[in-house]
Amino acid sequence: MSFQESFRQSFRVLENVSFYYEIDKPNVQLIMNRLLNDFCNMNISGYNNTNDYFWCKKMKNNVCVLFITIYITSPQFNKSHITVTTILGKKQEADVFIKNLKNALNRYKDNPFLRDYLTIK
Repeated sequence: MSFQESFRQSFRVLENVSFYYEIDKPNVQLIMNRLLNDFCNMNISGYNNTNDYFWCKKMKNNVCVLFITIYITSPQFNKSHITVTTILGKKQEADVFIKNLKNALNRYKDNPFLRDYLTIK
């Protein structure tokens, strides 16, 4: 099997995953980079101001093994719609990332101590 065939089997664009949270968009944006680094184990993260989305990468041995973008919209007051798109990575790693992100958002919503910790600059 060639490198390209092996690469295509391991890494491919996966379906978008969308979910809602009862946290307003500005608060989600305020904590997103910390969630990505502290709870989702991503090595590099940032925010694209031009197109209004977060991005993050997980690196192993200087190779990107997971690359994800996160779009946040606010369809209603105090509610955010989050869309996670896996650009590069294995489905299993993307599923773990999404599970960790959802758990972190739930903890943020339910735990005042964590909410204070994450919003400290």
